[in-house]
Amino acid sequence: MTEQLVSIIIPTRNVGEYIGATIDSLLQQTYSNIEIVVVDYNSTDNTRDVLQTYDEEGADERVLWVSADQAGVSAGRNMGLHLSDGEYIIFMDGDDVVEPDYVEYLVSNMTGVALASCGYDMIADGERIYASPESTTRVLASDDMLCRLFYQVHDQGYVWNKMFRRKIIERNNLRFDTDLFYGEDREFLVKYLMYADRARMAPAHKYHYQMRENSAMDDLRESRNDLSQMTPELLDRQSTEVLAYTRMRKLLPRHSDAQWLCTQVGMYTALQLYSAIEDHEEPDLFRYSKFRKAIRKTWSWQYYSDEEDNMLRKRMNHYGWSGRVEL
Repeated sequence: MTEQLVSIIIPTRNVGEYIGATIDSLLQQTYSNIEIVVVDYNSTDNTRDVLQTYDEEGADERVLWVSADQAGVSAGRNMGLHLSDGEYIIFMDGDDVVEPDYVEYLVSNMTGVALASCGYDMIADGERIYASPESTTRVLASDDMLCRLFYQVHDQGYVWNKMFRRKIIERNNLRFDTDLFYGEDREFLVKYLMYADRARMAPAHKYHYQMRENSAMDDLRESRNDLSQMTPELLDRQSTEVLAYTRMRKLLPRHSDAQWLCTQVGMYTALQLYSAIEDHEEPDLFRYSKFRKAIRKTWSWQYYSDEEDNMLRKRMNHYGWSGRVEL
């Protein structure tokens, strides 16, 4: 039986220390019919020097890398979709590695479904600090999979441990939203699942996500945990997660359970950002933040209780409209 071509799309920026291991883990796959499309945007370290070695004589021709004019993970993934040809699509981060049978495992789980996912773990300083909890293979209707995108314990809101069908992406002109710096994976998954019937979740941990310092995601996490690192620019980036939940919620009117879960997680996210503004030593810095515009869209949402809703409205009056921060 002929192996279907699998396209693996990797956006990169300043991952020179890691990208070689990422690509090598793919070139060692038991499933050989792959193409690796690397899109580098604005790297200032040796990332492009490492990528250049895959252009040298005798290098594996399955690797293609290009420079992108538009910055960002979403723009890089969109360019990768344009440049690739595979029937199946995988997205990876440029500092992660996978097991040798990662691609084969996902392909084997695509039979009769529109989406397949594998288990993953998260690595920090060489130690596993989290492992996805699934223990059995499950085939889920799209409604169930949509709900799982918003579970906190069984979070499936990532694209890097999943395989997609190109025909669904292209037929419905699906792309990553370049306005989003946070929540873009989940938003893409919601759009994709609007056109999918079933998804298969397989438990084996084939993807190893590297949690490293100084990454873009690390900056966002740290600014939430350490308010001294919060800046108006980072707040604007974080506020796009609220925007992502707003856009996802609009897609889900026929999926009431998923929409309710989306609302709750979206409101919780907004409240976290409110708290960051409240506690910051220089709150006036955020008077003209894009965050104010983003949270206005949550005005009609309902949270868990009347008391919390009233608290939220009070904050929105101060932060969303007047720009004041003292309660």
